[in-house]
Amino acid sequence: MNISAELGKMYGPLPLGAWIAVVGGGLAFALYQRNQSQSTPDSSDWTDTDTDPGVGLGGVPAGYTYTGGDDDDTDTDDDTSDGSGQSYSITDNASWGRAATNELIGLGYDSAAAATAIGVYMNGGSPTATQWALIRVALSRVGAMPDPVPTQNNPPSTTPTTNSFKPKATETRTGTWYVKSSAKAYTKDGKATSVTRPKDYAIIVEQWGTIGNTTYARSRTYYYRYSDLKMDKTAKPKPAAKPAFKAGKKIHDVGTGWHLKAAGKAYDKYGTAKASRPKNYGVLVVSWGTINGKEYARSVNYYYPESNLYKPSAKKTTPKAAPKSKAKPKAKKATPKPKTKTYTVKRGDNLTNIGHKFGISWQRIYNANKGKISNPNLIRVGQKLTIPAS
Repeated sequence: MNISAELGKMYGPLPLGAWIAVVGGGLAFALYQRNQSQSTPDSSDWTDTDTDPGVGLGGVPAGYTYTGGDDDDTDTDDDTSDGSGQSYSITDNASWGRAATNELIGLGYDSAAAATAIGVYMNGGSPTATQWALIRVALSRVGAMPDPVPTQNNPPSTTPTTNSFKPKATETRTGTWYVKSSAKAYTKDGKATSVTRPKDYAIIVEQWGTIGNTTYARSRTYYYRYSDLKMDKTAKPKPAAKPAFKAGKKIHDVGTGWHLKAAGKAYDKYGTAKASRPKNYGVLVVSWGTINGKEYARSVNYYYPESNLYKPSAKKTTPKAAPKSKAKPKAKKATPKPKTKTYTVKRGDNLTNIGHKFGISWQRIYNANKGKISNPNLIRVGQKLTIPAS
């Protein structure tokens, strides 16, 4: 630790070095006065009524109550004390700091180290491990500060962690699993790492177990929570195909001479309105057909509903039925049965990822191998499975 840099840090209106000098000097003088008082056991008890909150003004620090010598090693008063006979009237953080520092010095700790540790703690600094040791002693002797100030770091833990990955058959399916939405990767002690896996990220699960009371999957160097994983990858929904114009039978004449009965719309081949046309607008019909079951006339660039078209001389024609053939129907050829395949189970396989390889569901594989598989979650390496045709 850089002593010069630490002493130069500002705590309140003064640097830490100045606080040490003020507190240390005052406490040294206070100790001298206490020793002088203790050298005269028969002297009368006295109380310091000075209300000035300063530190190092001589005698016992302000706010302390002195109860006399303790030559008989018997402490009968209930106040916090190191056996020196001092009891403390702690009303605020300043009086607590004086009491805590004096208590540490009375116990034989270095005055500068004691003052530094208490000063850093009172001003919300970052105590070192050594300073935390002194602070703990002070807290055990004089209690907590009346108005605690949060420090920049926590005291070092004295209890080692006992949580560690323990193999346990909470889930039997290993192999490929996928992340549900996003997942943190953890260490074997259950501590989150900086690694985050995205949705549908593939994880090879080698073993299941628990860390504490939470179920985890072990995958090489990382561990993942069971609640963040799933067996099947999310299938992306296929966009619905738009119904497009389909050429059909010739229900009317084609060519010119067609008009709109009323003002209406011109559509694209999917039936989406694209332009407006006035009443009696002339339309060149190229062919007739349907869009989503409704009859349309296809023009050069657009399509028009048959219900809004007219031609004075046009007559709707009914297509003639095709003559029945007298030829004997040909015998239907027998449809060949789809071929099946055989697959040998490898390490890390399960019915789901085998199904992905062949483009079929795991249920079809299971149904085709019920004589070999009693539990769809349990298959053996080297086992030969019948794979139905896709």
